[in-house]
Amino acid sequence: MTVTLSVTDTNGCSAFSSAPVTVYGPPAVSFNSDSPVCLGQTMHFTDTTSGAVAWHWDFGGAGTQGGTVQNPTFGYAAAGTMTVTLAVTNTHGCFASTAAPVTVHGLPTAAFTVSAAEVMLGTPITFTNTSTGAVVYFWDFGDGAGNSTAMHPTYTYLNTGTFTTTLAARTIYGCTDTYSRMLRIVGGMRVYLPLVMKTP
Repeated sequence: MTVTLSVTDTNGCSAFSSAPVTVYGPPAVSFNSDSPVCLGQTMHFTDTTSGAVAWHWDFGGAGTQGGTVQNPTFGYAAAGTMTVTLAVTNTHGCFASTAAPVTVHGLPTAAFTVSAAEVMLGTPITFTNTSTGAVVYFWDFGDGAGNSTAMHPTYTYLNTGTFTTTLAARTIYGCTDTYSRMLRIVGGMRVYLPLVMKTP
């Protein structure tokens, strides 16, 4: 566009001058992320703004990393829905910002008790699942042979030794916590009776 300036002096004489001017628009700010994530996972942000040369991120919650890089990562310290704001400056010095929600899902708490931590070989062990916040379970009984997806499984070890049983508990969002404990399987006692021969 062209701007024209006209002036008139005290004698009634007029003159004008024209010059072109350019008005730059603000940047169209946009970004995306890998939301939702589970608590403890790092969230990645990608700026998709055209012509941006400077960035300032506000992640909307306590955590670590991020700041003024174009494509930051951020580790949230708590679960919830936060509002992330990106402000950018383009090559013409024009400034704009946009905001969007992101979600961090909480973790379940995996836990279980056992009917006995030490049993004789061949004795079934009952596992009582006391996890909270989970809907899917996977048991690894630590002997290289046994596993289960039951809520409260029972398992009989086929060999003696010390085994670590691990329970992985998962939420509807795929967030997982694990809990392990050691079990000892000991050999049973054998009683040998002497052979008694009776002679008349």
